[in-house]
This record gives sequence, C-alpha cells and structure tokens, in this order.
Amino acid sequence: ARDLFEGETLARALSLTMIATAAAPGFSPLLGSLLTTALGWRAIFLMVGIAAVVIAFFYARGLGETLPAERRTTQSIPQVVSAYGRLLAHSRFILPGAAVSLLMSGLFASFAAAPAILINGMGLSSLQTGLYFAATVFVVFAAGMSAPRLARRFGSRTVATVGLSTAVLAGCLLLMGPSDPGLGWYSLSMVIFLCGMGHANPLGTAITMGPFGKEAGLASALLGFLTMGAAAVTTWLVSVLAYAPVLTLGVIQTSVCSVALIVFFLGTQIESRAARP
Repeated sequence: ARDLFEGETLARALSLTMIATAAAPGFSPLLGSLLTTALGWRAIFLMVGIAAVVIAFFYARGLGETLPAERRTTQSIPQVVSAYGRLLAHSRFILPGAAVSLLMSGLFASFAAAPAILINGMGLSSLQTGLYFAATVFVVFAAGMSAPRLARRFGSRTVATVGLSTAVLAGCLLLMGPSDPGLGWYSLSMVIFLCGMGHANPLGTAITMGPFGKEAGLASALLGFLTMGAAAVTTWLVSVLAYAPVLTLGVIQTSVCSVALIVFFLGTQIESRAARP
C-alpha cells in the first residue's frame, strides 16, 4: 500500500487491508468447524493448500510488484541489514511501529486464550465458538471503516491514541471482572478491544510507514516481523502461564497495550517537538 498511496489515502487503504485481514481469523474458526464436522479434520489442510495455490496464481497474474520500475533498487545483504538497523534506530519508525506491534500481539493473545475461555470455561461448542468469532469481525469492520473519517476530523495521532487507550480499558475490564466471567462480560471486553484495535492499527501503521516511502518494502517487512514476533511471545505466554485464562489474557492485554500507549505517546511528543519552528 505504501508503494501506491500516501497520507489520508494510505490510511484508507490500510483500513481496508486490516478489515480484509480480520476476516481470516474471524471466519476461519467457523469454516474450520464446518469442514471438520462435514469432511473431517484433514479437509482443513486441503482447503488451505487449495486457497494458497489459487491466491498465488491470481497474485502472479494480476498484481505482482507494486513498486514502479524506476524506483526499484538492488541491494546486497549487508546493505539490507544496514537499512533495517537504520529503521530500528529511527524514532519515527520504531516508536509507532512498536506500538502497533504490541497492540496486535494483544489481539493474537485473545485468539490463543479463546478456546480455553469459550469452550473449556463456558461450554461452547466448536461451531458456537466459530459463530462467535465471525460475529466479532463486524466490530473490526465498523471500526476500520470509521478510522479514516475520524482521523480526518480529529487527526490520526489523536484517534490512534484514543484507540490504544480503549484497548487498555478492555484489558482492565478482564482484570476487574470475575475470574470465571459469563459470555456477556467477556464479549464486552472483546468488543471494546476490537474497537480500539480497529481504530489504532490502520492509523498507527500509516503513521509508521508514512515517512519511509523510499524504503516502503523494508519498512513493511520489518513492521510485519516485529508484529509477528510480539504475537509469538504473547501467544506463548497464554499457553504457559498457570493462571485462569481470563486473568492471563487480562494481564497480557493490559500490559502490552499500556506499553504501546506509552511508546506511541513518546513518538507523538518527539514528532511535536520536531515540528516546532
């Protein structure tokens, strides 16, 4: 997206990308449950393989490289490593990028904890759990669609900060509530978190990527690596901490989102000072 768009248009493109990305973890549990019930668990792997081949075919035929030929450069491995080092050391990249990565790690932690909470704790079937996740996708749809409009009115950094604060609130609700909550309390926390994430993620990504148009590919790859790395840590913590799943999820979401809010605020302060005459 950064190869093709800038500014507000980039924020809109990233919002649509986030909505499309949210559809996968949102609808996949439901689809997986239906496939397992109808055809057995092996059908899931067959479907994934077919989907990968189809997507690769259409990507190669219809999309390909988005960076214009005149802007492409060839770099050696040491040059690439050096470029990644410069990005990591640049406050305009690493502070908002770390905030986005930590926020998304809270989302992946909720995915990891959901089976223990919904199936083991509340007694939902796999099909009911799939329907639950599919329903929550529409919260992300609504937040993602409204994010660019809110950013146009109040500013991207303000809306992203409010989104991060909302995600912190969602984690706090899990900590303040019962250790064995009902579906209503858990859903309230989930909806609040997804709303905050849906606002902060696309705008935070646009803020991270915006200043690095000439290094868009490197910046995008590094941001993805940071996000998946943070997600790997939080999902691992969900599985190994010997506490109630809701308490574990609440602690993780509150912690990572609080740190995300702090580092994003620091980035905003640095940006404000740099913009002063």
